[in-house]
Amino acid sequence: MLIPRLPLCIFNAHQPTRSRVSWDDDHYTHASDCRYCGKSILRKSARHWVKAGEAQEGQRA
Repeated sequence: MLIPRLPLCIFNAHQPTRSRVSWDDDHYTHASDCRYCGKSILRKSARHWVKAGEAQEGQRA
């Protein structure tokens, strides 16, 4: 039996739409849309996806 995953977008823990993940040359990372909220997200590390704006802020720091 499969256990459904809860959307954790309010905690900035997004899940990508796997069929739409692509390489983002501008940020040297993978980009996609969240399967639950539809916002643009970037992969910060393995299995850790965050909103695009917040991922860029973290790279500058």
